[in-house]
Amino acid sequence: VLATALPALAFQAPVWLHMRALRFERQRAIQAVDPVIGFAVTIGMALAGAGYWAFVAGTVAGAWATAAVAVATSPSRLRWRVDRAVLRKYLSFSWPLFAAGLSGLAVTQAAIFAGDATLGLTGVAALTLALAVWRWSMRIDEAVTQALYPVVARMRHRGDLVTESFRTSNRLTLLVAAPIGAAFACFAPDLVAFGLGDEWSSATVLLQLTGVAAVLNQVAFSWSAYFRSASRTRPLAVGAAINTVAFLVLPIPLLLAAGLVGYGWGILGVTALNVLVRRRALQGLIGPLGLPGLAARAMAPAAVAVCVTLALRAVASGERTLGVAVVELVVFTVVSAAACVALERSLLRETLGYLRVRAAVQT
Repeated sequence: VLATALPALAFQAPVWLHMRALRFERQRAIQAVDPVIGFAVTIGMALAGAGYWAFVAGTVAGAWATAAVAVATSPSRLRWRVDRAVLRKYLSFSWPLFAAGLSGLAVTQAAIFAGDATLGLTGVAALTLALAVWRWSMRIDEAVTQALYPVVARMRHRGDLVTESFRTSNRLTLLVAAPIGAAFACFAPDLVAFGLGDEWSSATVLLQLTGVAAVLNQVAFSWSAYFRSASRTRPLAVGAAINTVAFLVLPIPLLLAAGLVGYGWGILGVTALNVLVRRRALQGLIGPLGLPGLAARAMAPAAVAVCVTLALRAVASGERTLGVAVVELVVFTVVSAAACVALERSLLRETLGYLRVRAAVQT
């Protein structure tokens, strides 16, 4: 039944036209149909006693409702067109992206199978939670990458603007993502102790390492937008293949040998390798970008917040309670925001200037 939602994804393609025209408000409004309808159908059927079928129905209903709205609001009418030259170009562009998608699926399933074989259901649950944290940390950069793609495609012949857009977007995403990942690394023990429960204690180190890896993974994460805009998608397939091989060589054997902790260290190692692959590929496409310095500068506010948090814990005495953890989290957030303003004032001012110009154009 879930497979019936796949054709709906093809009928959602008109959303791309709005993105290409930089009409992001309309694009997001159409895409919002899926979660809204899916949520309503899921809750309604769950209350009616449908059990897990409520999730299935919600997924299918959300996908097809979005497809219907996308087709109805499409700037171009849909009809069959067959152009062999366009088809060859499309296949040449798309097969590396398809291969990269399969690679991601293979990596996820390999982790689940290995966890089930060695650690049982508890291990699978811990791996799934870590994967959820990982995916959630990528949402910010994915949104920025999607917004960047049509813009980069338009200015792909302006090397100076391409370089500047990459550096600025990477710094912005790291400014937001680094504190989130760092906070998760710092407060994962509190999440387990006061939220998930003691039965999740074996996953504490895995969650902390996942937080660190999630921060590192944001470095040059938007590289796909720049290669797609240049119609050079093969490096993305090569990067995915390297990631798959590295995953089978590092995290899986470490999971079998050292459990969840070993898997966490393996994921951190694979992430570092992925960053090196992106850096090498981008140097061939754009040129030197100074990624280490760029990343260090953008991560500095999060590093300040971590140091303050560790200092508070060093001088603290007595039993650690939920109230203490909440106070530390508030302090972490405030310090991170203050350090961001202090260290990246010019970047924030530049970004706000873009938003003001956009608002003025719309009015």
